[in-house]
Amino acid sequence: HYFIQSNLSYGNSNESSMTFRERVIIINNDASESFCVSNSQELSVRAAEGVITRSNTPPSDIDCVITNTSTGVMLPNLSTWLPQQLGLNVRCNYSLDNTGCGGAISCLDVARSVILAGRAACILVVTVDCASPHLNTVPGVEMEDILPNLLFGDGAGAMIITNKREPGSWRIDEPQCQLLDMETSNYIDMKLSDSGYYLNLSKDLVPTLYRELSSRWPGILKTLIPESGTKEGGEVMGGVEGVEWVIHPGGKAILETFTLLSPPLSPHSLRHSFQVMREKGNLVSATLLFVLERVFRDSDSKDIACLVGPGPGVEIGFVSIERIR
Repeated sequence: HYFIQSNLSYGNSNESSMTFRERVIIINNDASESFCVSNSQELSVRAAEGVITRSNTPPSDIDCVITNTSTGVMLPNLSTWLPQQLGLNVRCNYSLDNTGCGGAISCLDVARSVILAGRAACILVVTVDCASPHLNTVPGVEMEDILPNLLFGDGAGAMIITNKREPGSWRIDEPQCQLLDMETSNYIDMKLSDSGYYLNLSKDLVPTLYRELSSRWPGILKTLIPESGTKEGGEVMGGVEGVEWVIHPGGKAILETFTLLSPPLSPHSLRHSFQVMREKGNLVSATLLFVLERVFRDSDSKDIACLVGPGPGVEIGFVSIERIR
């Protein structure tokens, strides 16, 4: 069994101590790299300590750490550094890097597989990204192409995944992913230039995502919601309103894409994703955990939650989890 304990933790960067220029334009490459690493380490420790405390997990029980980040270059990597900082005696650790906005689903996939293989029984998962250096001046790149990155922020999320079936925990189904055509490989593209990091988001991303999701949506629903299927004549059976939706809030247009599919997701189904986008912005790999945390806190939430996270590639990752009563 593989279960998410219903306590999540997260951290946000304190931007009040930074000037507008520091937040928007990182001039020196060394300063940018140093900021990325130090800030992501601080946030990851804060999120990890928070979830260990809130879930009442004895640190001695944690026998594996899985981390995910697309931030900076760390050696030793975060999955090695973090257990040392927390004083954890783990049997194994895994570092998943550069998976972007779908990173949380990748972590669930690896954690589920590790527990299924008997390698660990209690896993600390931490996702962290610092996107503020993406707000950068890059020679040859127009400011209008950089300004969309204002949606991004710095943040970390953490969760405990165990092999214990306990009331209130959530069972993880098998995560899935689908890669889009090769032509989309540079639609979400990050490079390290002489003046710092530059994140490019293609203007074709949203229309391509809509086109691809329109044809794939019935199959994705059938995987996420087993009772969903396709009737004769192509009509898709319902079920979308009977579950909670945890959609990565990569932007208003991306969330609205899900309201145009057949069957569509209602604005109410996307309420948690929209709220996280308004309050926190796009925190890359940690964002899905911020949305999921709202589902866990909602006393009226349903017993199945479906997570969908488009990421670089372009890749669409998805998984459903079910609450244990």
